[in-house]
Amino acid sequence: MTEFRFLLTGGVSLGEEIPPKPVPWIEEKGWGELCRACKLPGFDGFLAHFMDYLHKYKEMADHPNPQDWKYPDSADLILNDLRKLIVLRTIRPDKIVPAISLFVINYLG
Repeated sequence: MTEFRFLLTGGVSLGEEIPPKPVPWIEEKGWGELCRACKLPGFDGFLAHFMDYLHKYKEMADHPNPQDWKYPDSADLILNDLRKLIVLRTIRPDKIVPAISLFVINYLG
C-alpha cells in the first residue's frame, strides 16, 4: 500500500537533504522523488544500482515508449512491476498513464 500511495503522490518532501543530481537529463522534481522512493523498504539498493547504470537509464529517458523499455537484469532483483512504475514516474512522468494501462492489462486482463 505504501508503494501504491507513493506512485500516486510521488511522496511528500519534508525538506530533507537529497544528494546532488548526478545528471542533467533527470528533472529536479523527479530526482527528489527518486531519492524519496529509494527510502521505501522495497527499494533497498536501488539508488546505488541507478548510479551504476546511469547510461542505461538515460536510454529509458530518451526512449519514445519507456513503458516498454527493458530494465537492466540486475534491476529485477530489486524492482517488481509496481516499483518499475514508480521509477518510470520519476524519470518520464509523461508516460505514466500508458504504463499504468499496461500494468492493469497484465494483472487484470
